[in-house]
Amino acid sequence: MADPVESQRADFFRHIERHGQRPALIDGNGITMYAQLAERADLFARQLPRQRSLIFLQTANSVACITAYLACLRAGHAVHLMGQPASDTDKARLAALEQAYQPQAVLRPYGDAMAVASPVTGAVTGPSLHPDLRVLLSTSGSTGSPKLVKLSETNLAANAASIRAYLELGPADRAMTSLKLHYSYGMSVLHSHLAAGGSLVLTDEPVTAAAFWHLFEQAGATSFAGVPYTFELLAGNDRWARMPGLRQVTQAGGRLAPDMVRKVSRLGMDNGWRFFVMYGQTEAAPRIAWLPPELAHDHPDCIGRAVPGGTLSIMDEAGMPVEIPEVDGQLVYSGPNVMMGYAASAADLASDCTPAHLLTGDIARRTAQGLFRITGRSARMVKPFGLRINLDEVQELARSRMPGAICAGTDDGIVVAVAADALSAQPEAAGAGEWLARAIGLPPQWVQVAVLPEIPQLANGKPDYRAVLKCRRSTQPPAHALAPLRVSRAMRLAAGMDTLRSPAFYRRTLLEAGGILGLVRPEWGDVRGIFAQMTGRPAPSGQDSFQSLAGDSLSFVQTSLALEDYLGQLPDDWDSLPIDQLEALRGGDALV
Repeated sequence: MADPVESQRADFFRHIERHGQRPALIDGNGITMYAQLAERADLFARQLPRQRSLIFLQTANSVACITAYLACLRAGHAVHLMGQPASDTDKARLAALEQAYQPQAVLRPYGDAMAVASPVTGAVTGPSLHPDLRVLLSTSGSTGSPKLVKLSETNLAANAASIRAYLELGPADRAMTSLKLHYSYGMSVLHSHLAAGGSLVLTDEPVTAAAFWHLFEQAGATSFAGVPYTFELLAGNDRWARMPGLRQVTQAGGRLAPDMVRKVSRLGMDNGWRFFVMYGQTEAAPRIAWLPPELAHDHPDCIGRAVPGGTLSIMDEAGMPVEIPEVDGQLVYSGPNVMMGYAASAADLASDCTPAHLLTGDIARRTAQGLFRITGRSARMVKPFGLRINLDEVQELARSRMPGAICAGTDDGIVVAVAADALSAQPEAAGAGEWLARAIGLPPQWVQVAVLPEIPQLANGKPDYRAVLKCRRSTQPPAHALAPLRVSRAMRLAAGMDTLRSPAFYRRTLLEAGGILGLVRPEWGDVRGIFAQMTGRPAPSGQDSFQSLAGDSLSFVQTSLALEDYLGQLPDDWDSLPIDQLEALRGGDALV
């Protein structure tokens, strides 16, 4: 295993030209070699400010975006990686961030290129930047908080080298871009493979699409990364697991159920690849722990051990170390990849507030075998679909429409409790649940508003979050409703499935949204309404398609089932067809 001490060299961007004519990036237009990538990055850097600056970069899984990102790093700039704004709410968030941080340039995807734009704030000199600062990432899912994690070159390089070491990555490794670059997990896949002289296969296709796996095979990909939801999507068919050339599968972004860990681990053993369960946080750039593949089947509920170069420990409520196995305490991590602290405004970018160790907010224990197991959370964080969402921030957002509301949740859903008098005082709050879901980037069914006579409290006067969770309405239909469920032929072909068999998939993805999936029949008005509901775009045009609206794996299943319920039929290429063309298919027998 490689020595992670050499991680202090940021080879994933500083010295990429040393890999010469090895392939770095592969997409539909061909192969970009490392020497080309370095040359193009340095050429793009000439479009950026000459002085060290803060730059906002809206990411895409494209050669142009990665080139621009490397250009920023190689030229010494600090970069905030972020998603592309897809709604008015997203644009408002971006405007607020620009106002808070005063970037000197904003880079946006423009066709097959990246456009360099001056921010709307009109920043001239830009904020003062600590010399070690390189990347800023959001910690709060999509709640709109300006709080960002500050990562140094050492943080990024150390983690890239650690991941490279325990995954044993080399020049022959090729990773699919199954995750977004601005998501810390997706960023780490890029960094670790570039550090190893490996390559990335670029695509925005969802993992349920046949095109994703066709490209995987055609490009000779060797590795695949997913969050728990990814593996639930793929649980109904194992064809993906038999991809030729597949060498490793990694999972992070939340807890994967132990039975699913065993299932994927067994698939790996049967098909000659390794399955790595991993744990991390954005504050650690992001990887903290990994479970060796040979231990996954017997210890499926463990996150494993610290990454090379790091240390894990357990701390009790008094801040003292817990040395005895099988005793709960807060999980604490130390290592060179621990962040420089948080920023909430431009003024915070000049300081280095690296903590002595990272308090993860997770409750864990050390097993007798020396592995670590998460047993709970001390912080109010949930991770639906691998999105890290701070419930306190959701609560604050909810209170902008529902004064006094309190918020509780799990990885399976969020409940907002509001007193009836507060709701009646705010007539526009009637649709607050759907509005809040859209605001934080979740399907509407994952956020429920419970109207109560009064907010439940504990004896000490603090909010009773457990009582709020009990207010969550069950949207699961009766068992007999499962019998008539049919999955569209398009979905079966796209995902390579004969049927979707995973109980977890139905429970967490379909049954939670039973009212919109044909199990509990909705009254769909038209295709336009279905697309608006499922993709979060309030006013799609008749020429828009699922693909043009940037629909993803999260909404693919819901949309296909709702369309089949409404249309009575669904063509194989439905996701690329315009809304008006789909509407013209209306008239077939509806599903019953």
